Amino acid sequence: MGRVNGGWEVLTTTLNIGRTAVAAVAVGVARGAYEEALSWARNREFFGRKLVEFQNTQFKLAEMLAAIETARTLTYYSAYLYDTKSPHFILMTHVAKLQSARIAVDVTRRAVQIEGGFGYSKESKAEMLYRGAKILEIGEGTNEVMKYVIYKLIEKSQ
Repeated sequence: MGRVNGGWEVLTTTLNIGRTAVAAVAVGVARGAYEEALSWARNREFFGRKLVEFQNTQFKLAEMLAAIETARTLTYYSAYLYDTKSPHFILMTHVAKLQSARIAVDVTRRAVQIEGGFGYSKESKAEMLYRGAKILEIGEGTNEVMKYVIYKLIEKSQ
């Protein structure tokens, strides 16, 4: 169970590990939305052309993938720091959670937008992922709490 009066340490350690896990979930949610949007764009016709043939759609998909890979890298780095017992883990788990949750919301929003009116319906997987992504900005500490802790850790390192 831990040492007597050591509950706070157990709690914060558990939350810090959980933040990296939330970041990983965010990467998965974003990837799922990206794949849905890509499939939709490859199959949906608009003015006689596949949606994916329009440069605007291509740019959205490229930005989505770049953001997902950024979140994935931050998440892997945070997990690596945990595995190596690095003192930088606490900072990076907050950074990974903050950025990955933001990215999940942004990527899923873009997926809904690519799907147009269908993306706003309950039948759309992108819509369901968009709603699900929002909780990632709240669970294991809100994004505002992540920013606060990140800044406090920056100040502490000076």
